[in-house]
Amino acid sequence: IIGGGGGIGLFILQFVRNAAASFVANTSSYWKQEQLKDFGVDRVIDPGTENWWEIPEFQKNKFDKIFDCGEGYSAWKKCGKVLKSGWKGGLFVSVTLDDNEVHMHNVFPMFGILGQILLRPMWTWFLPMKPRYRGPFLTRTRADLEEVLDLCNENAIKVVMDPADPLPFTTEGVCTAFAKMGSRHAHGKIVIKIDT
Repeated sequence: IIGGGGGIGLFILQFVRNAAASFVANTSSYWKQEQLKDFGVDRVIDPGTENWWEIPEFQKNKFDKIFDCGEGYSAWKKCGKVLKSGWKGGLFVSVTLDDNEVHMHNVFPMFGILGQILLRPMWTWFLPMKPRYRGPFLTRTRADLEEVLDLCNENAIKVVMDPADPLPFTTEGVCTAFAKMGSRHAHGKIVIKIDT
């Protein structure tokens, strides 16, 4: 899981563990390592000191799936070194767009986003020597949602809030929440408390 110390990454980590994954690696800053090990991560990679795509152990024993929670297109370009090919079931799941700031001053940036969402997954079906790609907008079925609710009802999924949260429902609090979300450096879910 790339960038798995944030809110979405921690949810993915728990779902992967509930699906009985045999080995889970996660990239995250140094201070989150113990927290991630508590969630069942086998190997925490500090991106400041190690490149996940250059680890010999991962190149030898390639992953079945990689979930990208924060890097974008650069992770997709590097994943083939440590992820199985589409022939062998390799799947790259991106839960983020290539760029965390999308500026829509005209219609042309939309074509880039649509290409990422629609075309990249399609062309990986025609190039099975590369891993399959699933974009940030995955289809969900009723059965998928019922499975998630069951895990929540069984307390198998924990919601982790960012340590600075909840933020107040003020202009400053909302701006802080958006800035933290845009930085991709939240350490759990970002929460704004609305007093009644």
